[in-house]
Amino acid sequence: IPLGIPLDERIADGYYYSGTVALLKELLEHPELLDQQEYHGKSELVFQAQTYIKEHLKEGTTLASLAEYLHVSKSYLSTLFKQEAGMTVMEYITCARMKEAKRLLLHTDMRVCEIYEEIGYQSDKYFIAAFKSIEGITPLAFRKKYQMNRMD
Repeated sequence: IPLGIPLDERIADGYYYSGTVALLKELLEHPELLDQQEYHGKSELVFQAQTYIKEHLKEGTTLASLAEYLHVSKSYLSTLFKQEAGMTVMEYITCARMKEAKRLLLHTDMRVCEIYEEIGYQSDKYFIAAFKSIEGITPLAFRKKYQMNRMD
């Protein structure tokens, strides 16, 4: 997968993964792609949406609440966001949440029950299942694995 090519061009050129989980895994393995999309977006609206999502993770942002905040329709925002960011609003929210969860797991002593609330999940079970479906391991196993690697 050519990492030097912006994500939107990779999608246009047919590199797009058919599954949401695969896309999220790629973005979590290469978080710079998520940041890259924010600066290469074609509209201020999508940039504002991405910024709002990252700044309001704890609030459990939805497409409806985001559209209301930006004063646009859900369908317009959904279509524009998908075209410019290469993923749906909810995929972006999930990716941003997981990126923050990984940061908190590795750089704080916060418990999982504190982390899931901090990033906007309502249930630890749902957070753990979402994390495991993307990372392949539970949040605690992730913490142990990567903290041990940093000690080596």
